[in-house]
Amino acid sequence: MSDTLRLESNGRSIDLYSWLNNKVKGHEALAGIVGFGLPGVTNQWFSGAGSTSTHRGSRISRRVINLPLKVYASNRQELNELLSDLSIILDPFVPRPDGYRGAARLFFGMPDDFEWYVDVVRSGGGDWSRKTDSDDRTYFKTTLQLEAGDAFWTRNEPEHFDVKVADPGPPTALLPRIARLRVRNTDSTAQGIREMVNSGDAAAYPTFTLHGPATFVGFYGPRTFVPHSSTVEAFSWVGELAAGETLTIDMREHTVEDQAGNNRYEGVEVAPHFFAVSPGRSTMAVFVEGATPATLLTAQWRPKRWAVV
Repeated sequence: MSDTLRLESNGRSIDLYSWLNNKVKGHEALAGIVGFGLPGVTNQWFSGAGSTSTHRGSRISRRVINLPLKVYASNRQELNELLSDLSIILDPFVPRPDGYRGAARLFFGMPDDFEWYVDVVRSGGGDWSRKTDSDDRTYFKTTLQLEAGDAFWTRNEPEHFDVKVADPGPPTALLPRIARLRVRNTDSTAQGIREMVNSGDAAAYPTFTLHGPATFVGFYGPRTFVPHSSTVEAFSWVGELAAGETLTIDMREHTVEDQAGNNRYEGVEVAPHFFAVSPGRSTMAVFVEGATPATLLTAQWRPKRWAVV
């Protein structure tokens, strides 16, 4: 898995390490790729009356990737077909696949046996000098310039956990820490303490999907359980969710929607915290009221990395 590099979009996929598979035609990434390391940041500073400044915050810049490429085939017709594959995948005007934040998705295999990706849009490159970078029949060389609005590399497979009515409640020692959340421990309550693992090195935002019936769902985020922390990450929603209906809470996008895409944010209680999962292992609490054996809460989050090698 560690030796993979491919572009994917619009039902097509290009293997950029074609030489590893001894292909007689294809797209080959060449030496000199730039843009897999740490992305740039724009810093904000406060300058006081003295000669020093205080850092007030940072914003991550778009990731820019320069990808040298050789496309080779046995004849001119095949070369044009390979060029068309590349053009279609990078076409920014074709409706993007669901979940994509760019025209195409660039995957890179890592030693952990997962692929990590960034969503990219071509911002330049893709041309070549005839008779210099190409023989006009069987190959051409070019460099693609790609930009990723989300500079983090995201793991292709998410981490997850489920909570059902039969799950055990939280340990007694943790209850005083989460006493502010209104929870009635009855037969219709699903609750539990769950461990969250983020194998990346950047914060990852979870998405929660609640399958009804339910009348209440509440979370306490990971920072609530950090020893000596004064932060309480609480999020709760109150409403009627019937059997067969679903509620999706996206902590990154700050959205709450049902299975039809309708906005259900009106059920969010005051001062919500849309929390993230920090790198490493952390703990959170989950509570669901009005639950039956058919009720299911699923949490998913995709680990993220600042850079890959």
